[in-house]
Amino acid sequence: MVKLMKKMINLQSAAVFGFSLLLFSGMFFLGCNETDNSNPVYQQNISTTGIPEIVSVSPADSAFAGIDEITITGHNFSTDPTQLYVFFNTTKATVLSADTNKLVVKAPNLVADVIGIKVDKLKGSEAVSNSASYKLVSAVIAVKEFSTGNQPNMITLDNAGNVYYNSTLNSVSEGVMKITPDGIITQYAKKGGETFYSGLKFAKSDSLLGTRKVTALFKIPEGSAPSTYVSGFGKSVMDFDMDANGSIWAVSNQDQIYRVKPSNKDKKTFNASGLFRTCRVFNNYLYAAGQKSASDPSEIVWRFPIITADSISVADGEIFFDFSAAGYNGTVQAITFSQDGFLYVGNNGDEPIIIVNPVDKSNAPLYPGVLNPNKKNKLVTMFWGEGYFLYYVRQIVNPDDKTAPLPLSEAIVKVNTRKLGAPYLGNN
Repeated sequence: MVKLMKKMINLQSAAVFGFSLLLFSGMFFLGCNETDNSNPVYQQNISTTGIPEIVSVSPADSAFAGIDEITITGHNFSTDPTQLYVFFNTTKATVLSADTNKLVVKAPNLVADVIGIKVDKLKGSEAVSNSASYKLVSAVIAVKEFSTGNQPNMITLDNAGNVYYNSTLNSVSEGVMKITPDGIITQYAKKGGETFYSGLKFAKSDSLLGTRKVTALFKIPEGSAPSTYVSGFGKSVMDFDMDANGSIWAVSNQDQIYRVKPSNKDKKTFNASGLFRTCRVFNNYLYAAGQKSASDPSEIVWRFPIITADSISVADGEIFFDFSAAGYNGTVQAITFSQDGFLYVGNNGDEPIIIVNPVDKSNAPLYPGVLNPNKKNKLVTMFWGEGYFLYYVRQIVNPDDKTAPLPLSEAIVKVNTRKLGAPYLGNN
C-alpha cells in the first residue's frame, strides 16, 4: 500500500514538472516574439530625423535688439508656432511665422555680443536644435549720461558732428557745453541770465543762437556769456529755424510767428492760431507744432507755405498731422524730417518718436517699446546729427520714483534710424 502511494506521488510530481516546463517554454517563446515586434518605451519619442537643425541666420552676424526681424533657416522646424520656442540664450523670442524650414522671429530686447540661438520643439531635450552664435546690438547709444541733480535740456549739432547742450546742475544753468565726436567735453559758452534754453541752433554767419521762453533771441558766442541778438517780440519765443535764404523763423506760444532778417535784425509778425512750442523749416514750408488753442488741448503739427524770404501765407496754412487724433499721449516737443520727407514727431509720451508718412499721413512709433521700455522717461528735444543718428534729450518723468523697473538715466542719446536726416539750413 505504501509503495502504491509513493508511486502515485511520483507520477503527480512528474506531471506538475512537465506542465511547468511547458508553461515556461510558452512564456519564453511568447516573450521573444514581443521583444522582436516592439520598441522600449523610452525610444518611442526619439526620431533623429525630427530634431530641429539651424543652418543659417539672417541678417548675418548681428541685428538690433528689440527691433529687427530675424530669419532662421534649417530643417525639422514646425509649421505651428505654438509648438516651438526660439531662445536667445535663455530669453524667448516672439515667433512671427513658421514652417518646417524657416522661422521668422522678433529679436528680443537683449543686448549681448555672444548669444546662442536654439530652437526647441517642446518635446524634451531630444528636440532641441544645435546652437547658432549671434550678436544683438542696441540702436540707442548714450552720448552722455547725467548724474542725479544734473539735467540736460536742449541740444544742437554742427556740421562737424560736435554736440552742444545746455544743462542745469541743482537747477542752475551750466551755460552751453560741447561734446566732440571723440567724447571730449568742454564748456563752449559761459552761463548768462538763462535758467535753460528752449531752442538752440546755428544761424549761418551768426554763430549759435538760443531762445529761453522770453521775448528775445540770444547770440551765444564761444567762450563768452550770451548777449541779446534781437528783442522786442510781441510774445515769448519758444523755438526757431532758418530757411534757405538765411531768414530766421520763430514761433511763440501765443498765436504768433516771427520772421527775422539776420542782416538788419528786421522783424515781421504773422498772427496764426496755435500755441506753438517748436518749429522746423522743410521744402519751403514752415512746420510748427503745439497745442491747438487755449480751449482745445489737441496736439497739432501745422505747416505754412514760405512765399518769399520775407513772408509766409498764414491763410494757406493747414493741419499737417493731428497727433492727438492719431491716439498718442503726451505733448509734442520737437519736430524734424528725414531726407526722404518723413516727419519725425518727438514727444514726452509713452512712445518718444512718431514717424509720419508725408503722403497718406500713416504713422507709427519709431522702434515701439524700445526707446521708453519702462514708460518712465520723456523726450525733451531732438536734432538730426551725422549719418543715420537722431539725437535726443531723455529726462526722467519722476526722479523720485524708485520702483522697479528703475528709470533709465537722464541722458543725451542717439538712435540709429537707418535713414539720413534732412539738412538744417542754418548749418550750411
